[in-house]
Amino acid sequence: MQQSPSGVRCPHCSNVIPLGSSNGGPSPQPVAMPPPSPLPPPQVHHPQVVAAPMRQRPLAQEPQLPLGQLWRGRPSHIANTGVYLWCLLIVSAKVALYQVLIAPWVGHLPHAHLVVRGLGVLPLGYALYRAVELSCRRYVLMNNGNVQLETSAGIFTQHIERQELFLSNKFTIERRFFYRLWWWKDFGDIVLHFGDADDFRNTVALLAIQDSQKLTSRLYQLTAKIREIRVLVRPH
Repeated sequence: MQQSPSGVRCPHCSNVIPLGSSNGGPSPQPVAMPPPSPLPPPQVHHPQVVAAPMRQRPLAQEPQLPLGQLWRGRPSHIANTGVYLWCLLIVSAKVALYQVLIAPWVGHLPHAHLVVRGLGVLPLGYALYRAVELSCRRYVLMNNGNVQLETSAGIFTQHIERQELFLSNKFTIERRFFYRLWWWKDFGDIVLHFGDADDFRNTVALLAIQDSQKLTSRLYQLTAKIREIRVLVRPH
């Protein structure tokens, strides 16, 4: 503070504070000082949090499906039970016909028995053909990156067809009368519908499959899992 003849000068506000008189007069009232200006608040730097990008789950990892052959099967010969019974019935009728009508006339018709026996071979040949044709059918469920159902049929000319399992939208089990006679083996025809469920041309039938209920449940679970995987790995 600087002292002047009239008082003391304040270095902050440039005001002059008068001094008291020497004869003991009253002291001057103090001058109110302005409040100091508030200090700015300290700046606090918070670290920036960056969210990690979401990773996509690939097909070969979680949830994971084993690669290779998932299931392999073939139809049972119980599917041809009706054909076998009809052929057996025809052969039996021809044998009875030969014994009743042809045998007494064998002396007069020496070649009649050959004709009857030849006609009896035809049903047996047809039954054998149906048995071989059914044995040549194969059903394979494989996973080569895409789960596919492969069906093959044919004796001399083989026909192979593959369908993407995730395209199936309906599963049907059909149990014939002869299947139900073997109820403890749970035989059934499993029909897979692709596309339009009312169009029989978009269906694949697995004939006379044992434990058909278990296989249908497994196919349904695989289809649901495949669709879940395809949704997870779909590019955005």
